[in-house]
Amino acid sequence: MTGSSSGIGKATARELARMGATVVMVCRNRAKGEAAQAEIKEASGNAQVDLIVADLSELSQVCRAASEFTQKYTQLHVLINNAGGVKSQ
Repeated sequence: MTGSSSGIGKATARELARMGATVVMVCRNRAKGEAAQAEIKEASGNAQVDLIVADLSELSQVCRAASEFTQKYTQLHVLINNAGGVKSQ
């Protein structure tokens, strides 16, 4: 789940974790991501909340995050794209 360190993304990640899902959070800021991860684990009682740090505006980091995911997991059942971006000209 992208954009899961705050707001709607964090609330969605927390609720999925409460339902027993394995949640992989993708966050661009390590400190915010780790704080949200710890909060979600505690609130949900689910230890299966993982964190991948990546700035999805950088293609090299998208590729690294995808590689990190495939090294740890064999399946992806649901992808929630909650991160947004604005490109100015």
